[in-house]
This record gives sequence, structure tokens and C-alpha cells, in this order.
Amino acid sequence: MALFESKLNDFLIICITFVLVYWFQQVDDIKRCKERVNLYEKIKLPLLVSAIVALIIFWDNERILSVFITTEEGTHADKFIKPSEVNMQSLPQVLPPVEASELKASHPDLDIFTNMPEW
Repeated sequence: MALFESKLNDFLIICITFVLVYWFQQVDDIKRCKERVNLYEKIKLPLLVSAIVALIIFWDNERILSVFITTEEGTHADKFIKPSEVNMQSLPQVLPPVEASELKASHPDLDIFTNMPEW
């Protein structure tokens, strides 16, 4: 029953948002003497705003993040890893620092020019 009430509250929020934006648009049209003739012009803005509100209400972080975090076997929907299951031990190890003399010996062409070009 709680799930039904939650979905009903979400639906009411979306409907109230649509009605409020539609009403504000009507008041603004009367104030500016603007006439909207067809149905598309009348509900375009309220529908856009209520769709954005619905997107914010139904945003699911775990499902959105699971699109980007996959297992090594593949990217099938049944093989997604939840963000709570990510193991912090699986991060790659940091390489040890390399000495400057070793770097210079292996790559002799690392000259850096700091002068302005002559053109």
C-alpha cells in the first residue's frame, strides 16, 4: 500500500506542476495580450516542465551508474555491478617513482625549449 501511495504522490506532484505552469502561462498571455491558437502551443511549455520534474522525481542513481560500471565478461544487463559492490582493492597499484638519471638515459630527446619562437 505504501508503494501505491508513493507513486500516487509522485503522479500528483507532476499533475500539479503541469496545472501551475499552464495557469501561469495563461495569466502571462492575458497580461501580454498573446493568443495561443492550437493545442501544441498551449501545452508545450507545461508539458516540458512537468517532464523535467518527472525526470528528477524518478531519477535512480544506482541504475544510472550501473550503465557505466560493468564486469569484465561483457556489458549485458544481467552482469552490471551495483556501486555498493565495487571493491576498493581492485584499483591499480601506483607505479614507483622513476629516477631522473634513468629517464634521461632511456629518452635522450627530452629537451624543452622555453624561448619565444622567432617568427
